[in-house]
Amino acid sequence: MIYKFKVVYKKLGIGTAPSSAPVCTVVDSSDNVLINAQAAIALTNLTGVYLYSYTGAAGLDLVGLFHTTDATMDYQDLYSYTSDLITTNVDAKISTRATLGVGAVEWIYNVKNNLGANLADVTVWVSDGIGGTNILASGLTDAYGNITFYLDAGTVYVWCHKSGINFSNPDTEVVA
Repeated sequence: MIYKFKVVYKKLGIGTAPSSAPVCTVVDSSDNVLINAQAAIALTNLTGVYLYSYTGAAGLDLVGLFHTTDATMDYQDLYSYTSDLITTNVDAKISTRATLGVGAVEWIYNVKNNLGANLADVTVWVSDGIGGTNILASGLTDAYGNITFYLDAGTVYVWCHKSGINFSNPDTEVVA
């Protein structure tokens, strides 16, 4: 099966590409590194957008970590997830974990677009690992882009999905 990854780099909020193409490290759900390689394609019509593919067994939960050494970029490290993970495996896991959590801390997470506007009806899920395989809680944002989770204190990884919107997943957060 071919797994495809896409990542978008921005410099100071505009579509400017890094000075050198990012390296993509693909890891599986156990954080085992499968490959380190240059991004396969830099899209000429979309500045700062890179594509990469990996061929492996069907049904893998893979994460691509793109890294650039260009310190002028807003982010040097960006994560990308296969469409298989987003649309199939995670959706199935979310449906079996349709809860706002059972932890002791009431924790509010806010989702905004790249212009700073709140986003309603975004599917948000929280995992305890960067691979995203152990989902602790999930739900939809309200009209103000907020969702309240009940989690235990510690580091969590927050994932967002809404059709037509690209998110930089995961967002590493500390629940306190």
